[in-house]
Amino acid sequence: MLTGTPPPDDPPSALPQLASTVLVGEKVVAGVPWRYGDPATAFAFGRQLGAGSRSLVKLAVKRGGEGAGSSGAPPHTPLACKRLSKAHPRFSAVDARLEVEATSAAVSAAPGAVAVLHEVWEDGDAVYLFSDAALGGDLLDALVAGGRDEAGAPPTGAPAASPTAAAAAAAAGEALTPAPPPPSSSPIARRTAAPPPHRRGRGGLPEPAAAAAGEAVLLLLARLHAAGWVHRDVKPENFLYWGGEDARVAAVAGVLGGRVPAEGDAAAPLAAGPPPHPAALMAVDFGSAARLPPPPAPPAIIGPPAGSVPYLAPEQLGPAGAASPASDVWAAGCLLHAALTGGLPFDAADDEATLAAISAGHGASLAGPAWDGVSAPARHLVASLLDRDPGGRPSAVEAGRHPWITRGGVVEAAPTAGRRPLRGAAAPRPTGMVGLVTGGGGGGGGGGGGDGDGPPVPAAVVATRLAAASGRLKAAAAVKVAPALGRVRAALAARADRRRDAAAKTEAVASTTAQLQRAQTAPARRAGSE
Repeated sequence: MLTGTPPPDDPPSALPQLASTVLVGEKVVAGVPWRYGDPATAFAFGRQLGAGSRSLVKLAVKRGGEGAGSSGAPPHTPLACKRLSKAHPRFSAVDARLEVEATSAAVSAAPGAVAVLHEVWEDGDAVYLFSDAALGGDLLDALVAGGRDEAGAPPTGAPAASPTAAAAAAAAGEALTPAPPPPSSSPIARRTAAPPPHRRGRGGLPEPAAAAAGEAVLLLLARLHAAGWVHRDVKPENFLYWGGEDARVAAVAGVLGGRVPAEGDAAAPLAAGPPPHPAALMAVDFGSAARLPPPPAPPAIIGPPAGSVPYLAPEQLGPAGAASPASDVWAAGCLLHAALTGGLPFDAADDEATLAAISAGHGASLAGPAWDGVSAPARHLVASLLDRDPGGRPSAVEAGRHPWITRGGVVEAAPTAGRRPLRGAAAPRPTGMVGLVTGGGGGGGGGGGGDGDGPPVPAAVVATRLAAASGRLKAAAAVKVAPALGRVRAALAARADRRRDAAAKTEAVASTTAQLQRAQTAPARRAGSE
């Protein structure tokens, strides 16, 4: 463990220019150890895993032995080291600390669904975040390739490096990445120069795989929102598959020069607990996350839009630039749109044209060849998530309970007569009593009972809403009936009092009468006795 006095939480802005500054000490931020010093003294670094506008991510492995300690990252397991350079003009010590807090909150809110942030290091040049490395590729890789099998492996026909090749490349510090594609606004087009392969005439994932991905994303958002945070950068690139154990062992061997620690090696303990499934999706990169203001303030972040352009919600582009849980839901709708069709709902030649399309005021089109073969429930969910009105979108919890999600993307055949087709991104809403039960907009007195538009609602959800409606009706009835009941009870009590008074008076009269009769007969009784 490093010793000494740590600098203040937020080092001065001049620190990036002081490359020779020596930082020593340790603190804890949101339960995560934050150490000062050169991370190369404790970690070995391998190939580059990715890069963002303000950061670089490399494969890393913590060495075992002295200094490993019981806190922080476990030794000899693959880690992703995110380096935030202090020389970057947009670097902020406050933002770095906020990312640590957001990641820690996400790990606590959704354990098993977020890559765990084990420890943070800082020196004069950068801040380094060490998290679990998910090595199975990101969700965008799966969309481009056309899906994954149950083990999380690349689909049949997709090129895949062998563990030996991966280890050799990692040891040499090489990145197994394709040649850079031509520039484009679309992240899908940037990832591959060729069109994505089509399944049943379209790109993207099979519906069960898309539903599984949607469920993972919505579950994370639901728990993150409940914890008081907004993600603000929901996109396929920020959800990674955990990957198989062989690839993870090969990655460690590559970084450590071919040595793979044995499971019983006391100096190199393995991570505690069972490993996630290879196909498990892990959320990464909470650098844009923001904490919601406490009530009674509106649950929104006011300021310049943060995140990736194709996934920005319309309200984020308004004068206030408000980001809220609803804007995360919109981004999840864009993600599901891409998962089902292989393309984004608003995708133009450059960012300026994409922003113009999002702000144009028309909804996303759910028609065309890309949607051929996509089920009606899947379209219904995407349409509701892409409602231009933030108040019209379901919450992440409600979206996660959509039948298409709960049934794993498996659609049961059902009659479609009498059901109106969807138009644009406006999802049909039940009215009248049907709306009260299923959660649609309540129609007025002339609105009728609705025509059953939209997918069926699970029985458990209907029962819960019926119970809530019954409770509201009982409460309203109690408010109106209680005064009348009070008056009746008061009248009954008064009548009982009158009856008791009358009985008491009757008893008193009878007693008085008996006394008078005894007084009148007393002389006669005395005379008779004489």
